[in-house]
Amino acid sequence: MPSSGPTYYCWSCYGRNDHASGPCDHCGDEIEPPADADLTTRLVWGIRHPNPDVALMSVRRLPMVGDSSAIPALRAAVIDPPDPYVAAAALKSLLSLSSVAEEEELLRSSVSTGPPLVASIAREALKNM
Repeated sequence: MPSSGPTYYCWSCYGRNDHASGPCDHCGDEIEPPADADLTTRLVWGIRHPNPDVALMSVRRLPMVGDSSAIPALRAAVIDPPDPYVAAAALKSLLSLSSVAEEEELLRSSVSTGPPLVASIAREALKNM
């Protein structure tokens, strides 16, 4: 019978655990994030979280942090989206941390191959270029 307590996700594999620390029940790695994980690192980890609400919060918060080291992870979420809404939010966040000119190739590709919401955002960004 599943635990009725909180669920904790492994830092390494996103596996669900019913304990907050120690080895993951799925991969054996430590559940907790590394002690030196800064806010950007934690938010980038959240992009691939199995709970889409956590992923959306992460991609929406990254522009507020303003750390350009998140750009590759945002690009990856647009190219290989965990969820179409996360991909759309990732593209918006990417464009606020980068420029339309720097992301032109990704935008053009997204117009033809991205989910409809992503394609729409990409078209609008290219139109305003």
